[in-house]
Amino acid sequence: MKTQNKFWWFVVVALTATAMVLLTISVLFWQQLSPEEKTLILKIFKRYFAYLFTILFLFFTFLGFLLDWIFRFYIIPVNQLADETRLLYTVNPSHKIDVDGSYDVMRLAAIINENAIAQVEFRNNVQEQLRKARAGSEAERNVLAAMLEDLPQGILVCNMEGHIVFYNRKISVLFRQHQLAESQSLPGEIGLIGLGRSVYTFLDKGLVLPALDRIAEKLSLGHSAVSERFLLETQSKALLPAQILPVLDSQHHLSGFILYIEDQVEQLKKERELSTLLLSWQHELTQAVSVIKSTAELLVDESEGVSDQIRMLIQLVDKQANLAAALLSRQDITNRWSPDQPLPLTPVDAMEWARFLAFRAEHVLQLKVRLETVGGVDQVGQVSVDMHHLTCALLYVLANVQQTVNVTCIDGVLYAKGSWIYLDLGWEGTAIDPDLLARWKQGVSKIQGSETTIPLTEMLVVHGAKLWVLSEDQAPGKSGLRFLIPMLDSADIVMVDGLTTVLPDSRPEFYDFDLFKGNLQFTDFNDRLLTELTFTVFDTETTGLDPQGGDEIISIGAVRIVNGRLLQGEKFEQLVNPGRSLPWASVKFHGIRPEMLVNQPTIDKVLPRFHAFVRDTVLVGHNVAFDMRMLQMKENQTHICFTNPILDTMLLSDVVHPAHPKHSLQAVAERLGIRIMGRHTALGDAIATGEIFLRLIPLLAAQGIHTFQEASQASQKSLYARLKY
Repeated sequence: MKTQNKFWWFVVVALTATAMVLLTISVLFWQQLSPEEKTLILKIFKRYFAYLFTILFLFFTFLGFLLDWIFRFYIIPVNQLADETRLLYTVNPSHKIDVDGSYDVMRLAAIINENAIAQVEFRNNVQEQLRKARAGSEAERNVLAAMLEDLPQGILVCNMEGHIVFYNRKISVLFRQHQLAESQSLPGEIGLIGLGRSVYTFLDKGLVLPALDRIAEKLSLGHSAVSERFLLETQSKALLPAQILPVLDSQHHLSGFILYIEDQVEQLKKERELSTLLLSWQHELTQAVSVIKSTAELLVDESEGVSDQIRMLIQLVDKQANLAAALLSRQDITNRWSPDQPLPLTPVDAMEWARFLAFRAEHVLQLKVRLETVGGVDQVGQVSVDMHHLTCALLYVLANVQQTVNVTCIDGVLYAKGSWIYLDLGWEGTAIDPDLLARWKQGVSKIQGSETTIPLTEMLVVHGAKLWVLSEDQAPGKSGLRFLIPMLDSADIVMVDGLTTVLPDSRPEFYDFDLFKGNLQFTDFNDRLLTELTFTVFDTETTGLDPQGGDEIISIGAVRIVNGRLLQGEKFEQLVNPGRSLPWASVKFHGIRPEMLVNQPTIDKVLPRFHAFVRDTVLVGHNVAFDMRMLQMKENQTHICFTNPILDTMLLSDVVHPAHPKHSLQAVAERLGIRIMGRHTALGDAIATGEIFLRLIPLLAAQGIHTFQEASQASQKSLYARLKY
C-alpha cells in the first residue's frame, strides 16, 4: 500500500476512534445530568448553534491543514529520504538527496549528503589505487582481447550444455558471409550468435556431440591432448573445416569445448582450380608418356643391329617411360589432385576409430561389435578419415545388416596387410547378397543423429576405401563384410594433438567465464533468481499512441542482458515500413522521417527476426504494456506470437520508490544516475531501460524480491499495472 494511503487510513482510523471515545464520554455525561440541566444545555445549543458550528468547522479545517502539512513535510519526505538513501548507497553513489520537508528532515538530508560525498571521495581514492595496481594486467588483458578478436579463425567457447560463453568477431563475419546460422531447431528462422545462446540453434548436434563423445573416450584412455575435426556445411553448400578442443575443470573433468572454424572457402576454391589444372596436366603427360613408351617399345623390338650403347639408351628410355606411366597412375597421388575431394581428412589411429565405431553402434543401434586385432596388437596403423561422415556411413551399413539378417552381435577383426587397413565384420547367419550391398552403396544414412547427404559409394571413393562381401574361404563358417581403407605411409603419419584448456580453481586472469557454471536457459522462469536469467530489453517507436486505431510500428530496438551484463554489441535495430502515412506530430517526437522508411522491410519481415532474437529470454521494457499491445495487434498478420515472460521497469520503479510520484523513463533514469543517449529512439531507449533494470535489481533485492515470480507479483500490485491499451 502506498505511503499516502497508509497515512490517510491512519488519520481516518484515529479520528474515528477519537470520535467514538468522545461520543461515549458525551453519552455517559448526558446520562448524569438532571432534566433541568439537559433542558438548559439544549437551549444554549440551539441559541448558539451557528457559533458552535463555525468553531467546529474552523477546528477541523485547521486539523486538516495541520495533517496535510505533517504529511507533506514529514511523512512524504521521510519516505523519500529512505528511498534515496538506499539509492545513494547501492546503485548511484553520486546521487544528491534533494527533498522538500521540514527543517529537521532537510538537515538530516544535508548530513547524509555530506557523508555520501566523503564516501565517494574515499571510494574514488581506493579505486584509483586499485587502477594503478591493475594497470599492468589490464594492458595484458587488452592485448589478449585484441589478439583473440583479430584471429583469422572464428572461435566459439561453449559450456557442456552448448551455451556460448565467448566468441570473437571473426566467427560473426563467417556466419554472415556463408549463411551458416540457419536455425536447426526452427527451420526458416535465423540462428543467432550471442553470449548465453545455444550453439545448437545453428550447429547440428549430430556433428558436435559425437565429436565430444570421441574426446571423452580419449580422455578416459589417458590422452593428455585431444581434439576432433569435422566439416560444417553452409547454406551455400560450402564446407568449412572445424576443430573441437576440450575445456577441462581443475579436476580435469570435461566442462566445455572450444570450436575453431577456419574460412578456407577461397583456399579450397584455389586448390580445386589447381587440382583441375594438375589433372589436365596429368592427362596430357599421360598421353605424352604413352607416345614415348610406345616409341621406346618399338625401338626395343627393332634394336637388332645397333650398337650396345644405343640399345642401352633405348632400354633406359623404355624403363623411365614405364616408371613415369606408373607414377601418373598411382591413386594415392591422383586422389589428392581430385577437385571434388572434401577437406579435411584427419589422420587418426585406426584402432581408435574402430573403437568409436563400436561405441556408436552400441549406443545408436543397440548392436554390439566385439572388436579385436590380429595378434592382440593395439597399434594397427593410421588412416586419413572424415570421422563424422565415415562413421555415419558405416553405421548405415551396420543398420542395414542388422535389419536384413536380424543380428544383435557382430565380431570385428582389425588388422593391417600391405598398404591397407582391414576391418572384417562377421556374424553367424545369412550372408549378404552382393547385389543388395551394391544397392546399399547408392543410399545415404537416415539414422537419427547420424544423417548424411553423401551416398555410401561417394564416401568410399573420397576415402579410397573398398567394401565387399566376405567369401566362404575368407571367413569360414561365417557371413560378413570386409572394409578396406588405405593405411598412411610412415612419412604421412602425424601426431594430431589438440591444446587442452584447463580452468584453474581461481578466476581466470583475463576473462570471466562464469557462464561455464550452469545452464542459462530455463523453461521455468518463476523460481529463478533475476541475476541468473537472460533478458531482452526492447522498445518500439510508432506512428501514434493508439494500437487499435491503426497506428503502426516504425522502429524496433533491443539489447540483451546476460549474466548481469548489458551486451550492447548484441543488439537488434530495425526501421519498419508502416505502409501508411507518418503524422508530423510523431516525427517531431522520434525524429524518424517518412523518407527514412521508404525502402525498409515491412512488419511481416521484421517480426520473425525479432522473435528469433528474443527466443528463450525474459522481455523487459518501460511501460511495456504499450509495446506488447503493438506486437499483439500483428499476430494475425505475421502469425508471430510473443509468449515470453515480461517485466516492466516502470512498475518495478514504483515498487522500489513508492514515495516518488514520477516514474517516466526520463525521471527514473535521472533518479538512478543514468544518462540516456538517443532519447526517443528505439535502441537508445532500450539501452537506457536495460541500465535502469540492472540498477533496479539490487534495490529489489533489498526489499526481499529476488526471483522472477516475486518481481512479477510485486509489479502487479502497482497502480500502473492497471493501464490498458
